[in-house]
Amino acid sequence: GGENIINNGYFAGADAYNYKNQNVAGPGASYCLKVFGGKVTVNAGTFGNINNTIVTTSGAFISGTSEQQQGIAEILGGTFNVGGQAGFSIFDYANVTFREEKDITVSGTAVGIAVEDRTEPVTITIHGGEFASTAKSGNSDGIWYANSNAELKITDGIFTGSTRAGLCFEKFPNSGKVNLSGGTYIGVPSEQGTPGFYYYKFGAIGYDAKDYGYGSAIVDDPNHLQLRDILADGASINGIPNNRGVYIHREVSNHTTLEIKSN
Repeated sequence: GGENIINNGYFAGADAYNYKNQNVAGPGASYCLKVFGGKVTVNAGTFGNINNTIVTTSGAFISGTSEQQQGIAEILGGTFNVGGQAGFSIFDYANVTFREEKDITVSGTAVGIAVEDRTEPVTITIHGGEFASTAKSGNSDGIWYANSNAELKITDGIFTGSTRAGLCFEKFPNSGKVNLSGGTYIGVPSEQGTPGFYYYKFGAIGYDAKDYGYGSAIVDDPNHLQLRDILADGASINGIPNNRGVYIHREVSNHTTLEIKSN
């Protein structure tokens, strides 16, 4: 609780939560920075790197206890490059803003930012910074979005998935929850489907598209993610405007690099 300001320093923890002989992130882990309610402002600092050695720890865990008692983090600068699973873990009732007044870098082996698989509302606003995963195998993303109630607004930044997606949708966002008006997204596409009916998994922005037995994903299914579901008004992605006829798994996830711009 309360309000705290971090102006500089070195911070480390350890992923002490072990599941099936693997260190994983979560509320039982020890982080470089952990917020349970209250507010923290980070102006600068090094999280997860001690004496030029990246420690096996996750970077930050942000959570509140209710909509009235949110966990608030305002990141204006700092380095969160860690050897644990997640650079940032966004849990319940969190409100996190990244706004570069100094350089911001965030990385973990599995993900830069994990929007955890929860149902409670959270808000993430990103105005700049670099967010990446570092693993050479497995499923690793720049941002992993697994809470359909999470509000995600991005105006700028670089998001890199080392083995999968720059921005990976594990869960489809509820209406109006995602608003992308800028940023560069880098990932690795995986081509699927049969000749003439190609669709793609992941890529720079994507998800685990499924083949329902008809030779392609169901491109007319309104539940499939479309550009209009994630782009801000007036925004375009690699020159493709925000319109209802463009499906992510057909026209977007086949790119390894995407840039979003606004008029």
